[in-house]
Amino acid sequence: MRESITVSPACRKNYSFRLNTINNNSLVIKVKFGSKSILFPGDIKAKAEKELVAITGDDLTSDVLISPHHGSKTSNSEIFIDSVKPETVIFSAGWRNSYRFPHPSVLKKYKERECRILRTDTHGAITISTDGQSLEVLPTI
Repeated sequence: MRESITVSPACRKNYSFRLNTINNNSLVIKVKFGSKSILFPGDIKAKAEKELVAITGDDLTSDVLISPHHGSKTSNSEIFIDSVKPETVIFSAGWRNSYRFPHPSVLKKYKERECRILRTDTHGAITISTDGQSLEVLPTI
């Protein structure tokens, strides 16, 4: 069986790099296979998150979310989290990183929503597998 991924814009709006920072111009990718989906929002901050929610609405809903900007408090806005509605959130952050990502206030937001939280600094590499109907998210540590 052959698998393929088609990458196309969620919308055809010209942003003209008006979101102030290069992080806000990150490529945001949603991978959907069958009924399962994973959202990779890059390093977008709250301003870009809000614009994305306004443009896409419920299309952001995903089973797994890679936390925007490694769990920075300048990202992970409540409106964004509530639009994505992730079951699992993954924070990609180095052990004892100088930015202290993920920020405690961000972790609290996801805990309040009863999301499963995985972190690369404490759980190691994280593998996501799906057959399109079920989804498995496994840490290596």
